[in-house]
Amino acid sequence: MFAWIEITRPSVWILSGFAVLVGALLGGVAPPFSLPFFAAVAAVMLITAGGNTLNDYYDKEIDKVNKPERPIPSGRVSDVGARLFGFALIILGIILAAFTNVYMLAFAVVNSALLIAYNAKIKRTVTGHPVDSWLAASSFLFGSLLTNSITPTVWIIFAISFLSNLARETVKGIEDIAGDKKARIRTLAILLGEYAPHTAAALIIVSLIIAPIPYLLGALGVYYIVLLVPVFILNLYSLALSFSDPAKAQKLMKIGMFVGIFAFLAGLIK
Repeated sequence: MFAWIEITRPSVWILSGFAVLVGALLGGVAPPFSLPFFAAVAAVMLITAGGNTLNDYYDKEIDKVNKPERPIPSGRVSDVGARLFGFALIILGIILAAFTNVYMLAFAVVNSALLIAYNAKIKRTVTGHPVDSWLAASSFLFGSLLTNSITPTVWIIFAISFLSNLARETVKGIEDIAGDKKARIRTLAILLGEYAPHTAAALIIVSLIIAPIPYLLGALGVYYIVLLVPVFILNLYSLALSFSDPAKAQKLMKIGMFVGIFAFLAGLIK
C-alpha cells in the first residue's frame, strides 16, 4: 500500500496544495473557505499526484538506471497499475475542478493535457524543464483564479517559483545525465553540458533578486522577509554544491521551495 502512496510523491502534491492556498489568499479569497476553494486545492493535489505517477510509468526504463529503488523498477507497483492509477487521479482532479469556475476548469483541463504530454514526450526534449516548471508554478495562478482574476503579486510569486523550479530541474537533470544519455533523451541539462550549473545559478540568483518585491509592494509582511533568509542560505549553498554534488544540491533546493511556500503563507500575517 505504501508503494502506491510513494509513487504519487506526497511531498510534491502537498506543496502544490499550499501553492493554491497562497494564490487564493493573495488573490482575495478570505476565510471561511467555500466549496470551490476546497475543490480547487483537492483538484490540483490529485492532478499533481496523477502526473507524478505517470512520470514514474513513462520513466520506468530510465529509472532502472537512475532510480532502481522507485516503486515500478523495484517491482512494488506494476507498470499497468501505475498507468491506470495516474490517469484515474487526473480525471478525478478535473471532475473536482468543475466545482470551481469555468476559468479554473479550463485551466485544469489544459494543464492536465500538458502534464500528460510532458510525461509521455515533452520531458525528453529541451523544453521539458521549462514545461515542468510551468506546471509546478502555475498552481499559484490557479488559486488566484478563484476570484476570476490573477493579481500582480501572484504573477510575481509565480515568476519566483518558476525560476527556482527551473533551476532545480536543471540541476536534477545533471544528476540524471547518465540514464538520460543511455535512453537517448536530450534534456536541457544535456544540451547545456558544462554550463548547466552556471545556468541554474543564474536562474536562482534572478529569483532571489525579485523575491523581496512582494514585501516592498506591501502585499506580504515582515515574516515573509524573515523566512526568506533560510531560503537564501539554502539556495546559495545549493548553487555551490551543484558543481560537485547535484543530487544533494537539488534536494536542498526542494527544501528551500518548501520553506519558500511557508514564507509566502507567513507573509500574509500582518
